[in-house]
Amino acid sequence: MDCEPMMDARKVASLLGISLRTLDTLVARGEAPAFIRIGQIRRWRMAEITTWIEARLGTAEPGHQPPSPGGIRAAGMPSARFGG
Repeated sequence: MDCEPMMDARKVASLLGISLRTLDTLVARGEAPAFIRIGQIRRWRMAEITTWIEARLGTAEPGHQPPSPGGIRAAGMPSARFGG
């Protein structure tokens, strides 16, 4: 069994380039990467985060990055802000 290190919420938020509060909001909405709850703490596997990012990037039309809650983006990707 491959046991990869798990990340806490602060590390995940940093990796995604979002605030901890935004990550908490996504978790509450059921829109965050899949995580494991151990007691009252949440832990994420890198594979789940990668899958979540790829799924979000896969929904874009060629040449167009759709807006996302809280300006969430893959690491290294510019954040797009859309005004109303």
